[in-house]
Amino acid sequence: QLTVDHTLVQEMIDAGSLKASESASHPRRNVLTRALGAPEYMQADTLSIPLTRGDRVLLCTDGLHGFVDDDVIRSVLKKEKTPQKAVGRLIELANEQGGEDNVTVLIVDI
Repeated sequence: QLTVDHTLVQEMIDAGSLKASESASHPRRNVLTRALGAPEYMQADTLSIPLTRGDRVLLCTDGLHGFVDDDVIRSVLKKEKTPQKAVGRLIELANEQGGEDNVTVLIVDI
């Protein structure tokens, strides 16, 4: 995972006042601290990483990683042969786990 959510709960985890394992059930888990379309002082996270042939990049919202365990996501990314199949399976898993949030998943194979 290269970035973190910009939420009140993530800030609480970073500050040590909340355990990551408690975040999924926290009543304020959806309170955003940064978002696209917000005032000019908001900054998007950007980074540059080297990619090589065979790498697989996943971009997703908390509709996926908030409902599907990281180990399961990793397993699907390794198992499914095409990005399309991996996207479909991940969305299916998120919905099976409750799917209370919008699920956005983008996978690119290098």
